Amino acid sequence: MPHIGFDTVHGLEWFANDNYLEFPWGKDDRAFFEGALDYVGELRKQPKPWMLTLLTVGTHQPYSAPESYLQRFDTPKQAAVAYLDDALGSFLDGLERQGVLEDTLVIVTSDESHGIDGVRLASAWGFNLTLAPEQAQLPRLKQGTYGHMPEGTRTRVRLKVRALDPRHAAYIRLKAKELEQDVQLGLPEEIRVTADEPLEMQFDFDNPTVRKAFSFHLLGYGGGEVEVSDFSVITALPDEPETVEELADGHLAQSS
Repeated sequence: MPHIGFDTVHGLEWFANDNYLEFPWGKDDRAFFEGALDYVGELRKQPKPWMLTLLTVGTHQPYSAPESYLQRFDTPKQAAVAYLDDALGSFLDGLERQGVLEDTLVIVTSDESHGIDGVRLASAWGFNLTLAPEQAQLPRLKQGTYGHMPEGTRTRVRLKVRALDPRHAAYIRLKAKELEQDVQLGLPEEIRVTADEPLEMQFDFDNPTVRKAFSFHLLGYGGGEVEVSDFSVITALPDEPETVEELADGHLAQSS
């Protein structure tokens, strides 16, 4: 996880508070958010910005919900979503009481969802809620929009992958897409990667027109495990620095 920017990762064993429910995926959502709220209080005591990513598990099959919720709703999934909704509401109320919302950007989003069966573009629709304080209260970051490459910019891509198992080779393919359509950038169809011969790729391309909903897809085939130690995509104007501006001394960010 440090390779993708997370200094610390906590799992079920880290939580000191008790579960309300036993669930094979991990902490039930109510207990999870109560433990997370205590952790936020500790992070706020530090003199530097921080980032915290929270991943819930209760809405995954076989779904986690108390009996009282199961009695109120038609399906276990609906009960689990309602239980999560109440737990999240209590968490946001707690953030407000602590004053977190006054100087912290909070984003609630889904990484996947049930969507509509049989409809490709609606099979993984998501949800997003953003609670943003005044801009002046946030740390300085490079401006930009995910997946949006303005006209006249240049994009630099850097990728490092190696196989962890010396007995197996992995085959890596990098694809680019815009609005769900393949974009031809002259990339190899397939690259063989071993423990002794890692993949180190770096390339640039111009954006003569605006690109929207642009994304890269890293595909892997073969046996064994691989490690992705770098995968960066930086888009900048010709006279614009390509790296994120450094924060003032004493204000280095950390993530969990």
